[in-house]
Amino acid sequence: NGQTVLRLTNDGPQAGSALLTSPIPLGPDDSFSTSFQFQMSNTRGIGDGDGTGGDGLAFVIMPSAASLGENGGRLGYGGVEHSVAVEFDTFNNGSVDDFSGNHVGINLNGRFDSLALQPVPTRLNNGAVWFAWVDYDGATDRLDVRLSETPDRPSSPLVSATVDLTSVLGQSNAFVGFSSGTFHAVNDHDIRSWTFTLDSPGPLFRQTQYAYDDLDRRIT
Repeated sequence: NGQTVLRLTNDGPQAGSALLTSPIPLGPDDSFSTSFQFQMSNTRGIGDGDGTGGDGLAFVIMPSAASLGENGGRLGYGGVEHSVAVEFDTFNNGSVDDFSGNHVGINLNGRFDSLALQPVPTRLNNGAVWFAWVDYDGATDRLDVRLSETPDRPSSPLVSATVDLTSVLGQSNAFVGFSSGTFHAVNDHDIRSWTFTLDSPGPLFRQTQYAYDDLDRRIT
C-alpha cells in the first residue's frame, strides 16, 4: 500500500538484523514494554506442511550493535550468546520446534530450542499485518508475549517465561531490535511500526522511549 517498511530479509539465504545504535540500560530491576506490527509476505521457495516460505523473524535483545546470527531457521539470532529472542517462526524444523511450523517462542543465548513455545493456528506468513506486544517485568523477571491479528491488545499473553535478563546478558546494557533469516524458504520480512518504552525504577523514575527510526539495519 506504499507504506515505508523496515525490511529485514528479502532473498535467500540471508540473515538480517536492525538494532539500536546505542545501548539501553537493563539493570536488575529495569522493565520494558514494546509493541510492533510485522508482515511476512511474498512467500516462495520450499515449504513445509502449511505452504511455501520461511523462516520467520524475531524481536531480539543483543549484546552488541554488530550482533547478527545465522540464517535460515536460526532467524538471524542463532549462535549469538548472551541474547534473548522472541521468535515468530514460520518453518517446521522438526523436534527442536516441537514439529511446529507456525509458532511463537522465547529463546535464550542463540539456542535453536525454545525456553517456551506456543503454536499459532493461523499461518503467520499469510501476508497479513500482525500485531505483537512484549512486556518484561524486572521485579519478577517475567517475560510476556501477546499476539493479535487486530490492533486490540489481548488481555492474556500467548506465551510467557521467567528470564533473568541481567544474568543472560552478562551485562547491564544491551541493544534491542529485530532479526530474521531465510534459506531455501523465503519471505519478505517487514517491520511496519515499532515503539519501545524502558522503565527504570529508583528515586528518580526514568522512562525512555525509542521508535522505528532509531534502528540500524545490517544484512548478510
